[in-house]
Order: sequence, then C-alpha cells, then structure tokens
Amino acid sequence: MQNTEQTYGLPEDTVESRVRVLRIVVAVMATGVIAFAVVAVVFVRQGIIATNADVATFLLPVLACVAGGQLVGYVILRSVLVKRVRETAADPAAAGQMTPRAAYTTITLIGCVMAEGTGLLGIVTYLLSANMFGLVAPGAAIILIACQWPTRDGAERFGWQ
Repeated sequence: MQNTEQTYGLPEDTVESRVRVLRIVVAVMATGVIAFAVVAVVFVRQGIIATNADVATFLLPVLACVAGGQLVGYVILRSVLVKRVRETAADPAAAGQMTPRAAYTTITLIGCVMAEGTGLLGIVTYLLSANMFGLVAPGAAIILIACQWPTRDGAERFGWQ
C-alpha cells in the first residue's frame, strides 16, 4: 500500500522537528519585542514622538496589574494542563484528552504570548510617557520568553514521545 500522506515539504514529524517549529515562533516573538523596544527608545530619545509624563501615572499601575494577572493566569493554566496530561497518562480510557505534545506546545506558546503582550504594553507605556519604568516590562518579557525556550529535553521530560 502506498503512503498517500502529503508532507508539503515539511520535515518528518519528530520531537525535534516540532520543537524546531516552536523555537521559530518563540524567537519571532522575542525579536518583535526587541525590535519594537529599540524603535521606541530611538523615537523617544530623538523627540520624534511627543510624550506626556502624566500618562505614566495611569499606565504604570495598569501595566503592573496586567503583568500580575498574566503571571497568575499562566501558573493556573500550566497546573491545569499538567494535571490533565497526568490524568490522561494514568487512565488509558482518558486517552486523547490532553496529549503531552498539545500541552507542551500550549504551555510554551501561551506563556510566551502572555510575556510578549505585557512587554508590548510596557513599550507603549514608554512611548507615551517616556518613563523608563515602562521598559522594565519588555526586559522581563525577553527573560520570560527565554525561559520558555523549547528544547527536545524539555519536551521529552514533559512526556512528549
């Protein structure tokens, strides 16, 4: 019997190829934050954008609330997904509920998206107010995205076969 599955030039479906795709997505997220932050700093320092320091009194607390909410949301989401994977592994009847591949991918992408969004809000805060505290968020976002960097070992430790 002939294999009729089309791969459209994609690599073989292995842990390494899937992790490679995740790495590309995560790298693009980090690059976007860095590029936007650099443009924002250049624009503010050269006076290309008019800023208003009073905006920071509103946006910095909003940024702190968003960052805190994202952190709490991520911790809850991660624990729920890990629990589902363990339940699926322990109970063969629950097969298909949550695969390690889906959970690892979801946790990685959502964690990076949450960090990226908070970082972008920090950059907007800096653009509007020229308050340097706004740049703490993109710095933290880059660190958090780097901590989420997909690895083959991480995927395999998570149970991804």
